[in-house]
Amino acid sequence: MSPDRCFKRGSSSREHVMQKHDHVTGMADSQRTVQPWTDPPEAELRRVKTMVEDELLIKLGAKKEAIEFHPLILAQRPERPKSSVVPDYRRVKPPRQEKQQPNRNPWRCSDQALRQLTNNRTRQGPRQIQLPSASSRRTVNLRTMPACDEEYRKLRLVKLSKRDEILAEWPVYQSQAYLLKRLTFFVVPDTDELRRFSLVSSTSSIAGPEKKSAHPRPARRVLDHLTQPTLRKRPRARWRGMARQVLWNTKAAQMRMPEEIPRSEVRIYVSCTEDMSEEREFLAEVAYPELRRFCEKHGLGCHVVDLRHGINRLKNDRETFDVIDYEVKKCQQYSIGPSFVSIIGREADDRHLPGWMSKDDVLAVRSVLVKREDVVAVEALDNIYRLDSNYNPPIYLLEESQFFAETAETKVLQNVLPDVLNLLRGEGKVKDSKGFYPWSSTVREVERGLLKCLEPNRQTICLMARADNKSDTDITASTGDLGADKLRAAVSDCYKFTSSKNNLVLFNIGKKNVAYLREVCAVFLAAVTRLIESQIGHHEFDITHHMTNAADLVQHVRVARRACDGFIGCEQAVQRICDLFTDASAPRVAVVAGPEGRGKTSLVGHTAAVLSLAAPRRKLVFRTIGITLSSSTLFHTLSSVYAQVAYLYEISPHLPADINLGELLQEFRNLLQKAREKFRDKGFFVLILDGVDKLRGLQAKQLSFLVASIPAGVALLMSMSDFGPLYETMKVFANIEMIHCEPMKSDYLNSYINSFLARCGRVLKNDQVKAILNELTEENEPLVAKIAASMASRWPSHTLNDDLDISSDMEKAFNRLVQSCEMQLGLKFTRYSLSLLAASRYGLAEFEILHLISSDSELIDEIKEEIEDLSVVEGCPYQLQLSRLLWRLEPFLFEVKTEGETILKISHRTLEKVVRERFMRDGFQYHIHSRLATYFQITRRGHLLSSRDIAEGQHKDLSRYLWRTLRSVPYHLCHSHPDPKEAWKVLKSAVFTKFAWIINEIYAGFFNDFIDDMNYALETLGLDSEVLFLRQFLTSVRKTIIFNPVSLASLMAGQDLKEMAEVHRSVTEATDWLKQVNVQVLVPAAFTVEKASQLLLNTALLKTVSTLVTDAKGERVLAQHDTFLTSVEPISGEETVVASFHRGY
Repeated sequence: MSPDRCFKRGSSSREHVMQKHDHVTGMADSQRTVQPWTDPPEAELRRVKTMVEDELLIKLGAKKEAIEFHPLILAQRPERPKSSVVPDYRRVKPPRQEKQQPNRNPWRCSDQALRQLTNNRTRQGPRQIQLPSASSRRTVNLRTMPACDEEYRKLRLVKLSKRDEILAEWPVYQSQAYLLKRLTFFVVPDTDELRRFSLVSSTSSIAGPEKKSAHPRPARRVLDHLTQPTLRKRPRARWRGMARQVLWNTKAAQMRMPEEIPRSEVRIYVSCTEDMSEEREFLAEVAYPELRRFCEKHGLGCHVVDLRHGINRLKNDRETFDVIDYEVKKCQQYSIGPSFVSIIGREADDRHLPGWMSKDDVLAVRSVLVKREDVVAVEALDNIYRLDSNYNPPIYLLEESQFFAETAETKVLQNVLPDVLNLLRGEGKVKDSKGFYPWSSTVREVERGLLKCLEPNRQTICLMARADNKSDTDITASTGDLGADKLRAAVSDCYKFTSSKNNLVLFNIGKKNVAYLREVCAVFLAAVTRLIESQIGHHEFDITHHMTNAADLVQHVRVARRACDGFIGCEQAVQRICDLFTDASAPRVAVVAGPEGRGKTSLVGHTAAVLSLAAPRRKLVFRTIGITLSSSTLFHTLSSVYAQVAYLYEISPHLPADINLGELLQEFRNLLQKAREKFRDKGFFVLILDGVDKLRGLQAKQLSFLVASIPAGVALLMSMSDFGPLYETMKVFANIEMIHCEPMKSDYLNSYINSFLARCGRVLKNDQVKAILNELTEENEPLVAKIAASMASRWPSHTLNDDLDISSDMEKAFNRLVQSCEMQLGLKFTRYSLSLLAASRYGLAEFEILHLISSDSELIDEIKEEIEDLSVVEGCPYQLQLSRLLWRLEPFLFEVKTEGETILKISHRTLEKVVRERFMRDGFQYHIHSRLATYFQITRRGHLLSSRDIAEGQHKDLSRYLWRTLRSVPYHLCHSHPDPKEAWKVLKSAVFTKFAWIINEIYAGFFNDFIDDMNYALETLGLDSEVLFLRQFLTSVRKTIIFNPVSLASLMAGQDLKEMAEVHRSVTEATDWLKQVNVQVLVPAAFTVEKASQLLLNTALLKTVSTLVTDAKGERVLAQHDTFLTSVEPISGEETVVASFHRGY
C-alpha cells in the first residue's frame, strides 16, 4: 500500500486547493469578484489560508507535521499490552498472546506510516509486567546439552514444574490481588505493608511502599537503600513486590513454602589456598568492612564466612568437611549473590595425607602396596588409618595425632599415595570425576561451592593467579604444582562450560607489599560488588518486602515444616483432630497439652500439613509463639492474625492506631463473624497457635474470651504445657477437646533414631543400638530421643559401650550434650557462645555473636590460659569454632529471618535452663547482659531519629524495624547489675527517662511494648516512684501522643518536676527538643496539668492523685487523693482505702 493511499497530508499546494474550490463552486477565473478587505472572508478561504500558513510553518520547522492515519491502519494497529494494574479490577484478564511479526526491525519498512506505527512505542502508553497465562507460553531456544548430563535434566524438570505451578496459580492471583471496584479507602495497619491501596472514588491503583528521604541511620542499611538514586521503584518492580506478597500469603495459608526462601542478605563463603594467606588476611582487614558498608547502602546484611581466620589452614578430616558442607549450603540458600568466592594461587595444600578415605579406596591402595611388597608402606597405612563403619558407606579416618605431622610413617605414605592413586585411577578403581582426589579442604570447598553450583554465573566468583604473570589466554598453564594445575583446570572448565567467564578474574602475583595487597583488594571488591548489583537488579530486591507481615508468615511455615521432619507416632491424635475439624456445624477448639519435650510442635505442625492436604481450599493461619515480633505478645499476635484473615477473606481491616488489647479482642471477634459469611466461597478457616503459654503477660481471662469468640465454622488448635493457670482454665470449658501428647514408646524409638541417622549419613552397630535402648526407658520424651540420636550421630564405630553417655532425663541429656561440646570446642568458648544465645531476648545473628566474642578481651585471655599453643599472631579461630558449635546444635535452634537477617534462637526452654544453671552464675550473667545491652544500645542501634525527622513524619515505617534493639536494651539493662539501685540508675538514664528514646518508641508504634517493659522492670527490680509517675503520665495522654508523637514534647515541657531528678532531666530534654522543631504542635485544649495525675496500674485507674509514695517495705504504693488515702498493689491493681479525711483538717 502506497503512502498516498494510506494517509493524506494536512496541507497541500495553493493551486490544488483553488482548483478544487472552483470545481466545487462552479466559478471560473473571469467570474470571480474580488471582495474588499473590509468584508469578512468566506469559510473556504479561511480554511485555505490556514492550510497555507501551516505548510509554511512546517517547512520552516516551526510546527510539527500532523499526519492523519487511514482508518484501515487504525483498525489493524496492534493492541497495547494489557497492564496488570488497571482501574477496573473486575475486567482483569490474563494477557493476550501477541502474534509474532515477521519483521522486527521498523527501519526495513519503506512505508513512513508503518515505521512510525512500529517504532513510536511511547504512544501506546507505559508497559507493565505481564503475568504469564496458561495459553501463552514462550518458547526459549536453549543450548543443546549433552544427553548424558543427568544433573541438567533434573534441574530442567524442576524448573518446568515450578513454571507450571506458577501458571496454574493465575486464578488465585486474579481472585486475591484485586478487590471490589468502588472502595472508599483500604486501611492497612502499620505492622503490615502487604498491600497499601489508594482507592479514590472509582479509580483504584496499587502503590508500593512510599519512598523515604535520606537519613544516615537508625536502620542504616534500609534507609540508605531507599535513598539510592539507581534503585528507585518502578511500576514493574512495585507489582513484582505485590505479586511476591500475594504468593507468600497464598502459600502460607496452604502450609506451603515459596519457590525459594526470601533472600535479603549477602552471605559469602571465602576459600583460598595456603599460598594466598597474606591476601586473605588483608581482605579480612580492609575489604570485608568496605563490603559491609556497600551492602548496608543497598539494604542488605553482610556476613563473610572465613573458616581459616585465626588458623590459616584447615584440617581435612571428615568433621571439617561436614562443617564446610553445612556453611556452603547456608550461603547458597540465604545469599542473594554471590555465595562463594575462591582465591586460587599456584600451590594447592594437597601435600598432606587425606584426613579420610573410603573403605574401597583404602583396600585398593593396600592391595597395590602388597603386590609391590612395600611392607613399610603397608604397616604405615594400617597404623595411621582406622576404620569407622558407622559412616554410610564405611570410611577410614586418619588418626588425630597424625594431622600435619612429619613422622616417618606419614612421609612414606606421602611419597607413595599419589603414584598409587594415579595407577588406580587409570584402571578405573578410584571414582573421582574431576581427575584429582579430595586431598585438602580447599578442594572440598571448591567442589561444593563452585563445581557443583547450579548457577555459577550468579553465585560464584574465582580470583585466580596467572601461572606466569603474563598469559591471559592459557589459564591452565603449568604452575609446577600438579594438584594446583588440576584444580585450576577444573575451575576453568566449569566457567567455560557454563558460559560465565566474566566471573573468573585473573591477576598477577607480585611482591607481598602494601601496594600489591591493595590491588588485590580492589580487584576483589570490584568483582563482588559488580555481581551484587547485578543480582539486586535480577531479583528486584527491596528490603521493605522482607519486613512485612507476609515475610513473617514464611518463617512460621518454615518452623512448622521443619518440626514435621522425622515425625513418628501420635497418628491417632492427628486423626482425632482432623475428625473434629471436619464438622462445621459448631465451634471447634482443641488443645494439645503435654510437658516440655513431648513433641507438641511436631504434632501441631504435622496436623496442619494433613489438614492442608485434606482440604486445599481450607485457610490455615499458623503461628509459633515467640520467634518473631508478630508473635511475641498477644497484642502483636492478634494484630498479625487479624491482618492475614482480612486479606484471605477480602475484608477491609480498620484497626485504629490507639487500639488497646481489650478493643482488639472485640475487633477480632467481629472479624471472625464477617469471615464466616465468606466460608462457602473462600473456604473454612483454621487458626493454629503453637506454644500459647509462651505469650508474655497472657491472662486466663483473655484466653477465655478468645476461645469464647470462636464462631461456628472456625477451628482453633492450641498447644501448651499441661500445668499452670492457662491449662486449668481450658479444662473448665466443656466444648474444648483436650488432647494429651503421649510419650514415645520403645517400638518407635529405634525407627526414629535410624531415620535421624539416615539423614546424617550415619548408622550404628547393633551393640550401640542396644546400649541406647537399655539406657532409655520404655516411654521416653521425643526430645530425649532427638538428643540421643544427635549425640549418636557422632560416635565412631570403635566407641566402647561404657563411653556412651546417654540419659533418659531431659536435663541430664542436655547437660551431657553441652559437655560434649565443651570437650570438642573448649570450655571458655562454649560457655560464652551459649550464654549469649540463652541470654538474648529475641535471638542473635551469627555475625553478632562473632562480634561479641571477638571484641571481648577477657575471653581471649581465658582461651589463652586454656589452650597453651594458641598463636598470638593469628588469634583464635572464632568462625570455625562457632560453625562447629552451630552445626552440632542445629536440631535445637530456631533459624528465622528478622529485619532481613537470619537470627538464631534456642528452641527449647530446657536447654536455656541448662545453660543458665551451668554457665550463667557467679556474676557471669551480669557481664553477658551488660555486653548485650552495650551492643544493642551503641554498636548496632546507630542513631535514634532526630526531632526534625519525627516532626516532619519521616521514616515512620522504617523506625519500627529496630524493634529488636528497642526491646532488647531495657530487658538486658534490667539484668546488668546485681544491685537493683544501680540497675535502676542505668536503666532510667538510658531508656525510661531519656526523652529521645521515649519519643522514638512512640513514633515507631511501640507504645504498648514500652509500657510492658516498664511493668517488667517494676516486677524485676522493685518499685520506683519516678518510673511509676512516668508510666502514669504516659498512660494518661496515651491517645494524644499516639496520633501526634510531637505533642509529647509540649506536654512534658509544661511539667514542673524538679523534685524528681531523672524525670526533670527528661523534661529539660523535651524542652530543648521542642526548640528544634519548627512546626506547630497540636495539644488538646481540654488537657490540663491535673489530668496528668491519672495513674494506670495494670487494670486499675486512679484519678486525682496528688501524691504518690511507696511504703517502707517497697511492696505497695500509697496514693493520696483529695479526700482519702489508698493503698495499691502494683501487680494486681488491687486498691484499698486506708483513710479518709475532709478538706481543712
